[in-house]
Amino acid sequence: MFSCFNRNSKPQAAKSFRSQLRKPNRKGTSTVECALCLVVLIPIIFGTLESCAGYLVKQSLSVCAYESVRAGVGRGTTNADILTRTSQILEFRNVSLGEASTTEFAEPGDEYGIFLITRDGLAVEDLDALDPITVRIVAPSDENATPVFKHLLNRKIEASATMVREFDKPIGNITVD
Repeated sequence: MFSCFNRNSKPQAAKSFRSQLRKPNRKGTSTVECALCLVVLIPIIFGTLESCAGYLVKQSLSVCAYESVRAGVGRGTTNADILTRTSQILEFRNVSLGEASTTEFAEPGDEYGIFLITRDGLAVEDLDALDPITVRIVAPSDENATPVFKHLLNRKIEASATMVREFDKPIGNITVD
């Protein structure tokens, strides 16, 4: 009979006010949020990809230098053995040295290439036991990375490894096969 005394009924003014509090007017908010987040996320994603590509080339050069010098420290090895091993690994890992040759060592004034550093510039076969051999590889970043923001362009990526020459002759009564 009297609706104001009915426990189940609610005043109309209070109901409409509460429904307005529960459903805020957010038309277009998600579009703006998406636009703002994409502006931040896209450079982070592509920057990460660019950095990883540069690190991959650096790691490839490090592995190549290590394996190349390892091929050259054994008994009876020559400069050609080092070059052959270096060329194989660079080709396998798709690393380019630009215009530098992979069939001969670079000269000291060259910008890119494979550098062999030995005592007094001697050939590997002329070195004595325990003489250090260093292989240094320098590659351009332009041809090896996939730069998105051109951050890695016009840079040198280089790696080197040094080991000592192994003994050519047996020592004392010990024979090495």
